[in-house]
Amino acid sequence: MRVSDARATPSVERRVKTRKTAATNGFSLDETGALPAAGPATPAQAITGIDALLSVQSIEDPLMGRRKALERGEEMLDLLERIKIDLLAGRVSKSRLQSLHDAVSTRTPSDTPAIDDLLAEIELRARVELAKLENFSN
Repeated sequence: MRVSDARATPSVERRVKTRKTAATNGFSLDETGALPAAGPATPAQAITGIDALLSVQSIEDPLMGRRKALERGEEMLDLLERIKIDLLAGRVSKSRLQSLHDAVSTRTPSDTPAIDDLLAEIELRARVELAKLENFSN
């Protein structure tokens, strides 16, 4: 293949930047190039007492109540599921019933009404199952 029309490329012109002065842009550098001397390093202040650490730890995460309530609900549902499996196997352990009773009796309110309502429904179901199993075992 042959190139028939070869055009010359235009030459690149070099632009010389002019230095702006302080009057044009409002910023100027020290022309001497000397840097100011650094001052001595100051040590970081130590924590004066354990009270500061304890106060930071006492601040509760706003999602902590919600997280605990969800964990409690999951625990009760898991216990109900295990009791169902035990019923299908033919025997329910007393320790599992006691664990469910303990989970139902410890209530931790969350800041979300929807979660509290859901936990109330799970607790009601657990109480019904506990009542049925207590009557069955007697």
